[in-house]
Amino acid sequence: MGQDKDKATHISRMFKLNEAPTFYPTTEEFSNPYDYIKKIQPSAENFGICKIVPPKLLSPETYLNLKSSARRPVKTSQSDTVPVMKNEEYIAQLFQYHSDSGQPIYKPPHLDHKPVDLYKLRTEVAQRGGFSKVVTTEKKWAEVGRAMNYSGKTCTSLSNSLKTMYSKFVMPFELHISNSESSSPLKRPLDDSGDARMNHIHDDPETDSINSDHSRSMLLCDGCNRGFHIYCLRPPLKKIPKTDWFCPQCLGEVEGFRLSGDVASLYTFQKDADKFKAKWFEDKRNGRRKSLNRITRDEIEEEFWEVMENGYQDLKIENISNLPTAQYGGGFPTVEKNPSEEDVFFSWNPNVIALLPDCLFSHIKSNIPELVSPRLNAGMCFSSSAWRQEPHCTYLVDYMHIGEVKTWYSVPASDELKFTTAAREFLSNSVKQEADFPFCLHAMISPKVLIDNSVEVFAVDQQQGEIVITFPGSYHASFSHGFNLGESVNIATSDWHRFGQSCVNRYKEYRKSPYFSHDNLLVTIANDDQSIRTAVWILMDFLCRLRHALREMVDRELESRNEVRANISPLREVIDSTDYPMSSLQCSYCHAFSYLSSLGCECGNTTLCPDHFEHQCECEAIRKYFRLRWSDDELKDMARKVEERADIPVEWVRKLQNALLNNPIPSIEMLKVLLVDAENIPVEIEEAAYLKQFIERAEQWSGQAHKVISRHHSDFVISPEFSLDDTYISELISEAAALNLNSPEVEFLDQLEQKIQGFKSKVDAVVADGNADIEELRKLYTLGSSFDVNIKELSLLENLIRKKDWYRSAQATHDNPHSTDVAKELVNAAKEHEIPE
Repeated sequence: MGQDKDKATHISRMFKLNEAPTFYPTTEEFSNPYDYIKKIQPSAENFGICKIVPPKLLSPETYLNLKSSARRPVKTSQSDTVPVMKNEEYIAQLFQYHSDSGQPIYKPPHLDHKPVDLYKLRTEVAQRGGFSKVVTTEKKWAEVGRAMNYSGKTCTSLSNSLKTMYSKFVMPFELHISNSESSSPLKRPLDDSGDARMNHIHDDPETDSINSDHSRSMLLCDGCNRGFHIYCLRPPLKKIPKTDWFCPQCLGEVEGFRLSGDVASLYTFQKDADKFKAKWFEDKRNGRRKSLNRITRDEIEEEFWEVMENGYQDLKIENISNLPTAQYGGGFPTVEKNPSEEDVFFSWNPNVIALLPDCLFSHIKSNIPELVSPRLNAGMCFSSSAWRQEPHCTYLVDYMHIGEVKTWYSVPASDELKFTTAAREFLSNSVKQEADFPFCLHAMISPKVLIDNSVEVFAVDQQQGEIVITFPGSYHASFSHGFNLGESVNIATSDWHRFGQSCVNRYKEYRKSPYFSHDNLLVTIANDDQSIRTAVWILMDFLCRLRHALREMVDRELESRNEVRANISPLREVIDSTDYPMSSLQCSYCHAFSYLSSLGCECGNTTLCPDHFEHQCECEAIRKYFRLRWSDDELKDMARKVEERADIPVEWVRKLQNALLNNPIPSIEMLKVLLVDAENIPVEIEEAAYLKQFIERAEQWSGQAHKVISRHHSDFVISPEFSLDDTYISELISEAAALNLNSPEVEFLDQLEQKIQGFKSKVDAVVADGNADIEELRKLYTLGSSFDVNIKELSLLENLIRKKDWYRSAQATHDNPHSTDVAKELVNAAKEHEIPE
């Protein structure tokens, strides 16, 4: 693994932004996404974002046919048609519309103790001619009710209830859709100057008070019809644009788009995107189109921010955003459609990654497709995604299948406060209309604005086949350099908890509806997953090891309960562990899920979390109750049991420490038994990792020692690659002392070294004496050879014996002369043995 610093540095990046890191994992490192993210996190988290270049390039064309006849809705700045929506789409967008309108639906309407299917209500009314016909002409509300399986016998006010629900929830959204069907979203008469923008905003008391001079500087948004003074914009405009202009909210809107507009295949969308880019960058000097290959990234980035600052300039930017791949298809294989494909269980497959056991979302039993289901995203040149945090501050994993570069900007979690402060100042008057602020902005704030406010901003360019990871708590935005197609999904690693709980608290503060209950997640893991790995995660944050998440939850809950008990009397407490739908447990005030306890009333009008007990209804106290999912003692017991499971690794460490205390020089066999016990504990223990390294080195030492010992066995065949000398034996003994080993091999080597040292001392004495008998020398040589070890004194002794032999032969030749040949041989031998003349 590593970051290629040369490739990670972008030359002359606009705004002089620093580049976020790029990582190039090996095939082995890339095999487990959660292990790899954990590995790169320390060096990447401070950037808020990073890019991963996989060792294996996937082939999305295998699973996604751009020319497919399947037609997918495209999000566009100007809508023409409204495709037929499925139930899930319709309900999701209806809820989104009411939320954007400032009247969110916190709890689905109920009838006959069952939630009303608003999509079916809309369909049944439409089939009977629409609202006006059903109401004024044929009065078929009872018929609609029967079609929805309601009975007048159980619902005494069936017709009136359905009519009210339709008027309150369905009709405003239907009118919103019908008003958006015109290809020109706003039709306004021109004033004397011929510019529709300078009209006043009708029915707006604020603009009614604006004097004529200011009204001449009022700019109307072509998307939402809201008015803005040109000198109040950031940056301010010098004059009213002659072309269409969109406010920051409409300009950067992504999440707020409904599935409307031109319906086309991805192939057609790509062709249109290519044509748009070529036309936009047409060489104005000679009228010829500039080759797309000659347009640099810097040129596109500079042009994008010029467009952002000066308005759309009669542009029609289209993009496909957050389409569920389960419905519209994706670029990766699925078990349902491609069970035999090689990559169907690939761990980075968006259909798989959020469902792996290492993802905390795998413990959530409720359906949260907004997070764990892959979403398809496609864009064209200048398509953008405004600044946002991921829901619940989760990780985002985004893979680009095909297409041109997408530039990402990121603000790390450490600068979250600076970012929101700068964004609030930038948005100024429109911030109150930002329903999702500060979690999701509807504006592309320039990095320069953020940098000027001391906010750290980083950038990275994503190309096809590459993965972008955004880290919890960071803000990010992006724009496309041309047509591209990607797929994204959210995940939660074991370190995410510290951000998750903080995000839930902020949701509560801003009265934003969460996607799931954080307390429910903790309790589910604690009760359903009995593994020690899970227990340790609950009790110990990896970066703040003393924070006990489950204990904090219990302490917080008990404190809230006691606060309620101290302020409400009498109080009827009810232990009720029924698994109610999460929507029925949502606090009417802050919209948080009151999973562990809630205040309710028999009237059914309000459900409150313990923190907002003061907002109870006006009913009699006898009708109110305090629902507890578990008693106080049961909650404490739940935390205690998890703590006991989490203590198992601690107990193992104590066992290891006691073993070393009682046995200063422990045997390898005893340590192996302890290591086996540690390996049966499904959590990483630092001491166990050290013990494993020690045992591996000790076994390696033991293997080397056995080679020495085996040389002394008669049936041992000496390997020519293995050379043994007395220095090697000394090093083995020194290493054994450093490892503090206690084994028979150490004793054998000690004895062998003592014998060798004794032999070397005798040789030194013989050499120093110089008068030793040759037979004595030969006995000493035989002793040294018996060690089967290369000892330099053996060579010295061998040379001394040869010299003694030569002197004896020379003396014999002198006493009994032989031929000249024998004399010559003695002379040559003298030279070989370095015997002086």
